[in-house]
Amino acid sequence: MLYAKYFASKGDFKAAFWKMREPVGTPTHQAAMLDLAKTYPQIVTEGKARVTPEYYASLAESGETEAAARDVRTSLQALKILLSESEYGPLEQRANKFLDKTSILQVRRSVWEELSDAERTKLQEDRFVSVKDDSNFGRVIDRQLFDASTNGTTAGSQLGAVLGQAQYVDNSIPKGTYSATGQVGAAILGAVIGSSLDQSGSRTFVMRYAIKRLDGKVSYADRYESTSLGESIGVCVNLQAQQVDQDICELTAESLRAGLLKPRVKKNS
Repeated sequence: MLYAKYFASKGDFKAAFWKMREPVGTPTHQAAMLDLAKTYPQIVTEGKARVTPEYYASLAESGETEAAARDVRTSLQALKILLSESEYGPLEQRANKFLDKTSILQVRRSVWEELSDAERTKLQEDRFVSVKDDSNFGRVIDRQLFDASTNGTTAGSQLGAVLGQAQYVDNSIPKGTYSATGQVGAAILGAVIGSSLDQSGSRTFVMRYAIKRLDGKVSYADRYESTSLGESIGVCVNLQAQQVDQDICELTAESLRAGLLKPRVKKNS
């Protein structure tokens, strides 16, 4: 609870709730959770936001539905301690409606609105449906590449070698102990010490994409890469996640009716 108190005092209530979630079994920990929530009720607000369909969808979109469900259930365990039974009960019931579904389907809002109420209900029978705004997706229509790579520097090792030789000469000539071999050794040692100031080069490319969003508007996005290869023209991308999402662009009401909504033919026994 020490970290939870620290984050709450700094106004980071999201991190505070995250830190107070585990473990929640000991009475001492539960009492500390209640005290902290009374002082900072914003923590409970952040906790409720972590058991919504929208939050679950944001975690499950990568395909890790089991991990997303575990995260939501862990938050529910904490909220069960922080909330009254009358407030927690409906919250848990709403969460169970999407936690019991093993798969997630992302659909653009324009496609979802083309479906009838009966079709929407059928799609949601055994899967969680996440409806996304069309403005979150688009196709790459142009791209420009900028090479932001930097060269390495050797100034540190060069300066170290010079200073090493100079110090050797200054010390050895008055004593009569100068030797060419000794000067070379001093230069090498100085270069090794000075090399700690050198900077290695880096390969960095900035790819600027022009994206025609599915709502008709054009947006621009910059991505930093270690290679000059980028996404192809025409590829569908998720602007929020900044990753390719070809399936959701190609998904239509017609393809849903021909696939997931297609009536199942019963086999004769």
